[in-house]
Amino acid sequence: MSSLSYDEIFSNFLGNITDPALAKEAADLVNEMMVEYLHKSVSGVYVRRLFSSISLDDEVQTLTYSMKQAVDESADKDFVSTVLGKAMVVQWATPQVQSKVNMAQMFTGSTKKFYSQSAHIEELRALKSDMEKELQFYILTRGSFYNGYVEW
Repeated sequence: MSSLSYDEIFSNFLGNITDPALAKEAADLVNEMMVEYLHKSVSGVYVRRLFSSISLDDEVQTLTYSMKQAVDESADKDFVSTVLGKAMVVQWATPQVQSKVNMAQMFTGSTKKFYSQSAHIEELRALKSDMEKELQFYILTRGSFYNGYVEW
């Protein structure tokens, strides 16, 4: 069984986003949010199917896992860290699309509209969808390279 610290995964996640609002929050709150994003990410279908076993220990902040198609220790750690970082970005993006500002735009009068809300929300949804597709492609690419049927 291999393990990763939450910090390794969180640094991958934080390297993929720019969120000034998140940077202003207290460190404990940000850590709680990232732990929640991680739990949601691990339970996702595309991510969960990569592992024969996986467990999260929030007290020690360690993820312990066993991959179904292991390559080697170093490559697997990098892959798991990247996949979970990308999956956490998707989890982070969901409330961004459904934020209070975006919802207020949909339901307020024309005097309070800052931009074309339908176009803006559609852009955010498309961005989130693109992130999900990128994650799925990253997972599927590794699976096709190391599936045992293809010799390189």
